[in-house]
Amino acid sequence: MKRSNTAARYKSREILLPASIDVLLLAGGKGTRLRASLDPELSCNPKLLVSIDSDGRHEPMLDTVIRRLSCHGFTKISLLTCGDEAACGEAIECHAAVEFGPLLSLRVFREDYPLGTAGTVYAALNQLDSPCVIVVPGDTLFPFAKLTPGLVRHASYDAAITSGLSRRNQERQLRTKADW
Repeated sequence: MKRSNTAARYKSREILLPASIDVLLLAGGKGTRLRASLDPELSCNPKLLVSIDSDGRHEPMLDTVIRRLSCHGFTKISLLTCGDEAACGEAIECHAAVEFGPLLSLRVFREDYPLGTAGTVYAALNQLDSPCVIVVPGDTLFPFAKLTPGLVRHASYDAAITSGLSRRNQERQLRTKADW
């Protein structure tokens, strides 16, 4: 069936919703400063498995981050871990698989050797078939509720990159390439 010229003028852009977005969760740090602590929990556990008090719970930092992501609809989560023994990647992977494997679409990308943050993200991107990803630090709490409005804004600007920025004592905002 031939489209009319009028119909050809109308265009739309898909707005990707959280459930369709791959979240790359950075989980490959060694936690060097924590390991120097005299506190046994800090010095003996991977940084992401150290318990924190958040949202009325006492749980590992990794659990808080993944739970907050899933509460906002992000269910495709890839852990980016490091094979370096000091980073305790296996412990983080096992913990995430036991706690969240049955609940989420969880994948693990482990570096064979340290690639740095950009290198590990690039390596994971090469194995994903996703039009849009979000890269999230595993050791940082931020206003996760702003991710979905950020995705909508990202799409409305047709931006290549959107970065979440914050300043102390000021409202957090998301900036797109169009704002630069």
